[in-house]
Amino acid sequence: MERLSLGQLFVTRLPAVYAECGRVISETVTADRRQELGQLARTKPTANRPATLYRAAESTVTLYGNEYRAVVVHSGAHDKRRQKKIDREPAREKTELDKSFKQQCMSEYACEADARAAAQRWAAQPARYHELAWEIEPHCTYARGRPKNGEPRKVTRVQYRVRSRIEPSASALERMKKEAGCFVLLTNVPREGEGAADAKEILSLYKEQHGVEQNFSFLKAPAVVNAIFLKTEERIEALGLILLISLLIWRLIERKLRKHVEDTDRPITGWDNKPTTSPTALMITSKFKDITMIRIGPVRRLNRPLKPVQLEWLHALGLKPDIFTAEPRAG
Repeated sequence: MERLSLGQLFVTRLPAVYAECGRVISETVTADRRQELGQLARTKPTANRPATLYRAAESTVTLYGNEYRAVVVHSGAHDKRRQKKIDREPAREKTELDKSFKQQCMSEYACEADARAAAQRWAAQPARYHELAWEIEPHCTYARGRPKNGEPRKVTRVQYRVRSRIEPSASALERMKKEAGCFVLLTNVPREGEGAADAKEILSLYKEQHGVEQNFSFLKAPAVVNAIFLKTEERIEALGLILLISLLIWRLIERKLRKHVEDTDRPITGWDNKPTTSPTALMITSKFKDITMIRIGPVRRLNRPLKPVQLEWLHALGLKPDIFTAEPRAG
């Protein structure tokens, strides 16, 4: 974090485990000063994937002695996921509180002071979504037989029982619902001057990182990492360079394809021969997997003519059909 603050601009997500994250979200919700950012996704919304709407507010956080710019973002889609968590967590807490009551409070006490002390210890435990209360009820044991007329029943023993009351905290649940869907983006990008960016631009920069992050997750997958064993640091560095260059080419292919779709305003044939406006480099592996090149003397040729869908993809990439058969240029 300190190294990034020395001139290198960054945008990252502040983990919720940091106290500063909860603080700025709480202050933003209390002040209710989030501005509407609208929809940021470039793809058109569908019935199954409706558009996500965003709101944001500016704040600052201090981490490790450094002050950073914090953009508190509320996501409509994230809100829906969190609402399910809101429905689950109070029920889970209620179950845990009932369990702790049975563990900490006996069924009966011979002394009212002991019953009161146990009830107070139980009620002192932290509860986020409930308010804890208790009451002590005396339970009398009477002597056998009927009393004489006009005389009260004779009490032989008095024991005390603790009754718990666990009520939902309306204010806590309401505040949790308001904070649902919020996350914090941490950045040192300036608000004004050269290289400045507002909250909407910061969020856009953060969302554009997902493609790169997905590709890097491939490199860290156990199926890839565990299958590689190299003895020297030089070979590890060389493999890392090859993988990074490969990922760069992979992303450039997708950029070229999607730029073609955007410029022509026409979808391209994707999986299962269905049109798509978000072609991927992985689709190419399925479109050209049956290509076989034959070399007869100095002449190259394909084992069969290219299909229309293959010609479509070559055109989107800006390549000619003879890319497979043309002699490579020297040097």
